[in-house]
Amino acid sequence: MFHNLSRVTSLALVLVAAPGCEIIDMIRGFAAAADEIGNHLESDLKSELTDAKISKVVEVTPLLTEFSKTAKTKWQPDPHAPDFSQLATAMGGLAEYIAFFESHGTRLTEYYVDVAKIADARSLLTLRKAHDEAAAKLKQERSELEGKIAAASGDEKKQLEDQLGVNTKASETLEQQFTQSMDARKAAKSGGSGGYTLSDAEIARVEARLPDITKAFAGAGYGEGK
Repeated sequence: MFHNLSRVTSLALVLVAAPGCEIIDMIRGFAAAADEIGNHLESDLKSELTDAKISKVVEVTPLLTEFSKTAKTKWQPDPHAPDFSQLATAMGGLAEYIAFFESHGTRLTEYYVDVAKIADARSLLTLRKAHDEAAAKLKQERSELEGKIAAASGDEKKQLEDQLGVNTKASETLEQQFTQSMDARKAAKSGGSGGYTLSDAEIARVEARLPDITKAFAGAGYGEGK
């Protein structure tokens, strides 16, 4: 019980800041210094995360990993903390990667915006799943305790009632942490720093493609895909 509760609480603390916002801010800073790609950033942010876009990320991610190994400018992409300084300062580095993305039917900012959105949706899905699993276990434990209390008496009943009190408190804490985390994510998005808001349909598309996404992200060493 407490293991699952702790897991959800930890997730709430990690995800509360809506990591996609920070990533988009980094991309914005880079795009400001690179007009040839900056012109597309805002439209990329407003563009819907379609199944075709998810497929493109799944397709390009392993190709990008291999390309980075042999490119003149050695660059290890990381959508959770994109560092474009190597590309911006290396002679021809930026053009090299721009050409790579264009040759695969996308653009540098389009790819990273889509990856950021996918990572954001995956984080939200992970949080929801952890919450639902923990809530279900607490509910089952409560039902079992109530059944035992009905048949118990004396000291045994008192001990079971104490356990039920702990269960109730754990359930309340779980819901409070989950609500606070969701509210904080909404507040961060409404602040506008992320530049996008994921719809239920977009989140559902990511959920439907999780096996493919996880495989692609894991192969590239992208954060929680490991």
